[in-house]
Amino acid sequence: MNNLGQRKVAYWGIDTPIADYDVSGVPAISTEQTKRAASMRTRLNAFAPEEIDLLLTVGYAGATASLSARGLIANQRQATFDALPLRSSG
Repeated sequence: MNNLGQRKVAYWGIDTPIADYDVSGVPAISTEQTKRAASMRTRLNAFAPEEIDLLLTVGYAGATASLSARGLIANQRQATFDALPLRSSG
């Protein structure tokens, strides 16, 4: 996947617990949230606001953790979900 070391790459899977990356500065996502996102339906009908929020937060946390673990980004401060367009109120 990393083209014989010629490129720096990062990969994350939606079912990988964030704690497995062993990095700091990543928004907290529970293993339960990761499991729920990984088992979410894939039908092409509308998602509920809570499902959208779960996919956004787990995806953001997973991508941030993967990039940090590979040294492709340096978190100078704690990453947050503040900029995500979350839909649900809770």
